[in-house]
Amino acid sequence: MNYGMKKRVLFFFFVSTALFGCGEGCWWKHMKIDYPEDKGRVSFAETIKGSGLYQAQGRQAMVVVFSLMANRYYPQESAVDVEQDGKWSSLAYFGERDKGEVDRFDVLVVMLDSHAKNVIEEYVVRAKSTGEWPGLEKLPKGAEIYDRISVVRVR
Repeated sequence: MNYGMKKRVLFFFFVSTALFGCGEGCWWKHMKIDYPEDKGRVSFAETIKGSGLYQAQGRQAMVVVFSLMANRYYPQESAVDVEQDGKWSSLAYFGERDKGEVDRFDVLVVMLDSHAKNVIEEYVVRAKSTGEWPGLEKLPKGAEIYDRISVVRVR
């Protein structure tokens, strides 16, 4: 197959994929955090907003908050809510409600495969039942970071 033919085949593939989907198991790697802005300020609870293509058979996108002070990852309670236009949102918590000290955090949007999803779901169930959210030392295998920003929580 010559170069011109390869270009036409790839062009046809991308156009048809965009118009008709790409079937089971297809996913695109393009999600970004739009709000809050990098190096911005957050309060205890914020709605994280983002955009990007999202189609992931067997995968799930989730917001994870990383506390620089605790050096721990805090998966949020549920996956991101994705709209048809590619916009998404998720409620995220930064630190403890009654602790108003200044703290630095990273906000991550993470794509989870089935293994990572199970690990995080078990963590959330355990945390809800005990009322303690110890965080994770590291992200589970199968969690891929798509975007990461830094924020500061102020009272």
